Amino acid sequence: MFFTVYQNLKKPIAICSRIAWAALLSLYFSLSVSATQLEIVKGFNEQGLPSNLWLQAVRTRHSNQSWLELHQSKKLMTKTEQLWFEAIEQQLVAFNKATSGIHISFDGITPPQKVNILIGNQGGNDGFTLGLDTICFDLADWVRAYGHPDKSTRIVRVLSHEYSHLLTKLWLKEHQVKMETPLDRALWYLFYEGLGTYRSLSEKWFAADKTPSKLAQKTLAELTPIFVEQLIKLRSATEENENQLTRNMTSGSFRKQWGSLTVGIWLANESKGDDAKLTQWINSGPEGILILAKKYLPQAHKEKLMAGLKNHQSEE
Repeated sequence: MFFTVYQNLKKPIAICSRIAWAALLSLYFSLSVSATQLEIVKGFNEQGLPSNLWLQAVRTRHSNQSWLELHQSKKLMTKTEQLWFEAIEQQLVAFNKATSGIHISFDGITPPQKVNILIGNQGGNDGFTLGLDTICFDLADWVRAYGHPDKSTRIVRVLSHEYSHLLTKLWLKEHQVKMETPLDRALWYLFYEGLGTYRSLSEKWFAADKTPSKLAQKTLAELTPIFVEQLIKLRSATEENENQLTRNMTSGSFRKQWGSLTVGIWLANESKGDDAKLTQWINSGPEGILILAKKYLPQAHKEKLMAGLKNHQSEE
């Protein structure tokens, strides 16, 4: 068994020569245990034109005109993008091992039999998903955001973040989630992105005992007042001001993501490295976000949030 790269989604090309035989043997035994096969798919052809699958993946990120222009945009991989491509290939073994912990936390959810790692180099962002079985990387955005590849665990963490999104989508197929109001939708995205952000956290966010580090505690102190204020405002928000109130909730500068980073740190405090402890929070769905808030918010912030969301809670 070995990974393949698909160019133009037609002819598989073995890449065994790029990965040490020892890593391939490790991969074989790892994949024999895992229920999910990983497969790299190139999102561009030899001329640098984006593939149909890549165009489909980035469609929602573009206006009609921008998307049509992308069809004819030729962009060959730069040397640094090629280095990232090879680094992603080499980190699939480590990522495959990491999926076992994610499977444990999503107990009862059957993972996809095969996950495509779709790699393009224009029109996307560092990591996103397509459907229920595809993780997408834009190499140009990796170069812009991270420079040259290093020996950090970033690739595995971003893959784990996006893989968590795939499993959360599968979870959604089996559960009913309210998304009628701005607050309902905010709680869903806090749930969805919070689980992903938990997988993105590097070692600097954890103390030796796997509890939040001093950096994490300091960040929570800065973000939780915003978390409380914005959720209260979302309780009575309209669709017109919903986007403004959710700004920086799950996107933008990582340290300023008042929603997903707050939830991710809370989940880290819950699990302390034990993925099985996350299952109850996943089973709780978006409403579990409010239970986490009650548990971890300082008393004054907790009382303010509960008072501000009193009507919402009585409707449950």
